[in-house]
Amino acid sequence: RSLAAPAAARAAASLSGQLRKGSLELLLADGDTWHACTVVLDEEHFWYSLPPSSESGSVGGGMASVALCDCDKVCAATGDDRRQFHISSKGELLTLRAKKESEQDAWVLAVVKQAALIKEREILMQADRILSNMEFKKSSQQCECAASFLRLAGVLGGPARARQLFLDFAVGEHAAATSAEASAAGGSSASGTPGVQGVGDSVLWPAGLALEELLASLPLGCPAAAHDATVAKALASRNGCRSGAVGAADVADIRVEVDGIGSGNAADGTATLQAAWAFAAGPLFDRFWEFPDVQCRLCQIAAGIA
Repeated sequence: RSLAAPAAARAAASLSGQLRKGSLELLLADGDTWHACTVVLDEEHFWYSLPPSSESGSVGGGMASVALCDCDKVCAATGDDRRQFHISSKGELLTLRAKKESEQDAWVLAVVKQAALIKEREILMQADRILSNMEFKKSSQQCECAASFLRLAGVLGGPARARQLFLDFAVGEHAAATSAEASAAGGSSASGTPGVQGVGDSVLWPAGLALEELLASLPLGCPAAAHDATVAKALASRNGCRSGAVGAADVADIRVEVDGIGSGNAADGTATLQAAWAFAAGPLFDRFWEFPDVQCRLCQIAAGIA
């Protein structure tokens, strides 16, 4: 019979996890002959013994099983004989008969209950696998995002909050360097970055490198879509105003200013931007990563909780 599990057709049922055991009659393929068989209900299968495999009956038929997770329907027979019940699985029908009606009711109830538990377990396991896959994909994306923050290009090309964090840091470092130069008081231990505790002296800002030049070099390592935000932040920081108050005309003015770096000599302008980028991606970014607050915030941004 196709209901019999191929690999277990000749195997003995495992009794270690049996829930119910007894004797029933199995309707054979001819539709008229009933075979007295031993049946066992365990956690995942309904086992039943097969007819002898020889006419003399000297060779046993072994055991076959129906996986409860594949059961489509378990119900009592609708005919006159109330002792019969059916187990439908994958389009096949298994008909069994008990000695009395009360025994049939007990078997139907036991099989239905266990099949429902197995199917519920399968649904929960499937849901758990789906959630696990979603969490794995999410955590993988977060790890990739965090790994990208080890490079300045990753910070600039990542979430806006990460890019803003570096812009604020650069503005603060430039302010600290400018203040130290103006007062001729070296060894200042406080960084100009709001909300970030200083670790040692500010980075040595290259002589002659304007903040606008540094900010203009950042598009070398971030998407072009971030250029306008970078320029707007440059003007907002220089004028001491909030970036939200910067108008289109202001952005256009500073774009003319930064785009005019090295005017009159395109090669000099490119070299200036490349030198500014080398400083931003090197010493300035290394110092940026020295701050525990920066590391914490970047981790929070990567995890999506900042």
